[in-house]
Amino acid sequence: MSAGKAVVKTAEVLGIERVFGIPGHHILDIYDHLGESDLEHVMGKNEEGVIRAANAVGRATGTPTMAFISAGPGAINSMTGVGEATALSIPIVVIVGAEPKRDGPHNIDSPTAVPQMFAAISKDFQLVEDPREVPEMINRAFAVAQRGRPGPAVVQIPMDTLKATAEYSRFETPQVEMNPLIPSSETITKAVDTVERAERPLVVMGQGGLRAGLTDTVDSLAEQLGAPVVVTQRGMSGYVERPRYCGGYAPTVMHTPAERVADRADLIVGIGVRESLRRYYATTFVGDEIYLCESLERHEIGTVLLSGDLERTAEQLCERLGFRNTEWWKELAATGWDDEEKHRREVAEAEIAWPKPIGGLNPAEFFDPTDRPVHPILLMETLNQVVGPDALYTIDIGAHTQHAMRYLELGEPNSFFGPENWGAMGHALPSAIGAKVACPTKDIVAIAGDGGFLMTMQEYKTAVEEELDLLLCIVNNHQHNAIHMDMQTQYGESGFTGIPGFDYVTFAESAGGTGYRVRDREQLAETLERAQRDDGPVLVDILTVPNVT
Repeated sequence: MSAGKAVVKTAEVLGIERVFGIPGHHILDIYDHLGESDLEHVMGKNEEGVIRAANAVGRATGTPTMAFISAGPGAINSMTGVGEATALSIPIVVIVGAEPKRDGPHNIDSPTAVPQMFAAISKDFQLVEDPREVPEMINRAFAVAQRGRPGPAVVQIPMDTLKATAEYSRFETPQVEMNPLIPSSETITKAVDTVERAERPLVVMGQGGLRAGLTDTVDSLAEQLGAPVVVTQRGMSGYVERPRYCGGYAPTVMHTPAERVADRADLIVGIGVRESLRRYYATTFVGDEIYLCESLERHEIGTVLLSGDLERTAEQLCERLGFRNTEWWKELAATGWDDEEKHRREVAEAEIAWPKPIGGLNPAEFFDPTDRPVHPILLMETLNQVVGPDALYTIDIGAHTQHAMRYLELGEPNSFFGPENWGAMGHALPSAIGAKVACPTKDIVAIAGDGGFLMTMQEYKTAVEEELDLLLCIVNNHQHNAIHMDMQTQYGESGFTGIPGFDYVTFAESAGGTGYRVRDREQLAETLERAQRDDGPVLVDILTVPNVT
């Protein structure tokens, strides 16, 4: 059996149902045998989109899928997605081709260049040159991708190794079970002593707590501490409608209850938080920090670091703590968002003033005088009404991201997929594809700026080919809006940010999908309702007010 066939057989034995990839010269032996397999294959249009779609599967299910990537430029194209998986702690296994061993160094695809790049941005990288080792190394990659803090495991197999044959007795390699790491009694004691010194404790739940399903554990700990609960951006959809929840997320610049209680707290207890929050509150937070995390990997150490199994560590901490009867935070949390009235006023003023120049942009350059564009806040609130709270949202990075995080109603944990601190544009569409593949019965809504959509727009054709029912909303303000506003703030003027004249509806129709255009805010609800009823991927080009935050 060839090593290429062994790759496919191993994927089947590991229980994978769908794989992602693009056929390429260096991985053809895999694809030759993929056709004989029961594995379903989702073919992307660019390697970045392939990995980002596969990332969404790992994010939605907690278990990795597999992606096939060819050598050289294909491998390099995939690195944005691999870096995203590392930054966001997403489990995925990536099989990458390479030049034949016998050919020696070959420009950028040399035996050192690409492996060094993958090793720098992934959780784990292995080069496999012996065909007999292929099943074992793929099994190892699946275990590593899920163990501790999840991340991407990359396995590179040269072209001649894939073609080589070997005898295989089994395709599933038992992995050594590792006992959950538990902090020492001395470290727990130090944490308890730190808690007892505090008067205003705050519990912060991050993505690790969300992934481990620790909502009830967070409740118990917060109740014992007499503390409010704040979520991080990556954990924001994991703690819904709980009595101790403070609106917003940490860190934030949006003057939320979350930010106010963080400013007043004298102790932060983070559960599944990847890095210290002190640097975000350097000018306001004065106090201690305790972090319960899955590993020391890339973690900024606070006052006390409890590294190990999150649930068991939290239980041990709770057993050692008494109950504290404090509600120091309730008055701060009850006052709501500081700038709610300000935002509502801005919406009205932006709509009334239209189309007068806003923030250095003259709308006449890109907009028709009869346009009545939609404010992003109105878009989010209309989606709440039309789609409902049970949808899964994939969000691109941009000015609209803050509106989505603040105004979308999230009814279930793990229902908000954004690029977060990775910050790479082009996330929403390929992530929506992977989310729909992983959750076929759930409503999937992608929200992308016009700039972000144009970076991975080719994946819309993938959604059409896969017949995926999803809603894609383009926040179209004819510019890279966040960059425009940043340039205005820093330099007093802006340039090079305009995106005029692209017909998104015609593009959707040319790809075999459905497209609608909203140029008047009065059309928004009706158009979104119609889009929700349609089959397949539906693109809605929504003209939006620029330069609003």
